[in-house]
Amino acid sequence: MDRDTSFDHEHQGGDVDDRGVTVMVPSAGVLTQAALRFGIEPDVLTFVRYSSNIVYEFSRNGRDFVLRLSPSAGKRRNLTHSEMAWINYLAARGGRVATPVRSREGKLVERLSGGERTFWAVAF
Repeated sequence: MDRDTSFDHEHQGGDVDDRGVTVMVPSAGVLTQAALRFGIEPDVLTFVRYSSNIVYEFSRNGRDFVLRLSPSAGKRRNLTHSEMAWINYLAARGGRVATPVRSREGKLVERLSGGERTFWAVAF
């Protein structure tokens, strides 16, 4: 599948997606923070899409992963933590799910700030 890798990380403010939904776009600094916290070189991230979340893909040790940034205005931290707990629960019981990857500090969810914006970052 072809992906648009021309996403403008320097754009500040909300963008409107093809459904008319306003999306908060992270700065390049926020994306770099997210990558480094999960042990990812920022230049290996490939933009996939954005809607209510901003999604990137990357490969490590021959496996494919996703890095997802969610504007804090749209999701509470507890909701994101609950989502990660649910996925781990399913995986522990044999569910075929993309299991969460812990950050370098052992966290499932990382809080990132850039200017006036805050994002929750997770990796699968």
